Amino acid sequence: MSNKVGHPVPIVARTMWQSLSRYLLMMLLIFVVIYVVIAVIIAATGKVTTSTVEIAGAGGPKYVLFSYGLIMLVTLMPVYAAFGVTRRHFMTATVVFGTAVSLMAAVILVVAYVVERTVYQASGVLAGMPSYPLRTWADLVPLLVQIWLVFLAHLVSAWLIALGYWRTGPTWGTLLLPLAVIPAIATEAVFGAKWIGTGVDALLRVSPAPWPWATVISVALCAAGIAVAYAAIRTVPIGVAQRIVKF
Repeated sequence: MSNKVGHPVPIVARTMWQSLSRYLLMMLLIFVVIYVVIAVIIAATGKVTTSTVEIAGAGGPKYVLFSYGLIMLVTLMPVYAAFGVTRRHFMTATVVFGTAVSLMAAVILVVAYVVERTVYQASGVLAGMPSYPLRTWADLVPLLVQIWLVFLAHLVSAWLIALGYWRTGPTWGTLLLPLAVIPAIATEAVFGAKWIGTGVDALLRVSPAPWPWATVISVALCAAGIAVAYAAIRTVPIGVAQRIVKF
């Protein structure tokens, strides 16, 4: 009988998905359903001026993902390391999980946009909303990619924040915060995403980048952040993480 065990990366990623994604899915569905219902009610009054789903996506979902990213490295790596999973394999599995779960969240939000757009079009209010994110069906894929990358960038920034405190302690971890949040803030800015992105663009008096360039820049920012996370986690002292968790 063979005792051969599979590669740890898909095993860890699958375990993360099975243990974490269901709760995130439940929270996102509840959140999105509430805003879609609000959109239907507002559309019935004929006084629609903005997308309620866009307002929802500008806050709750990405910050839920952000909070996941903050805690998952510190809490999960010591557990997997105890079972012989290397830091490199754990970080790779974390990136796979983060990419998949951010895509799942983006798909949910885009489906909400589709429902909202259908309601707005049926009620005749869509014509008066020139800045609606899903103005035509041709906008569907670009919108999905934008939301996916914004969500992923928030996860990457959360990983960098956690690793900054983990590796360097509270003082340097705090001082490194402006660098750690670059993937999230810069990705929002190049896409002109609400609300941080639009605020940064207004502050700097610049316009969002064209979608292809915004996509390339965002992918580069996420890749750079992930590379830094790989470098930081390779020599991280696991005992420190255990003390943080106990604290």
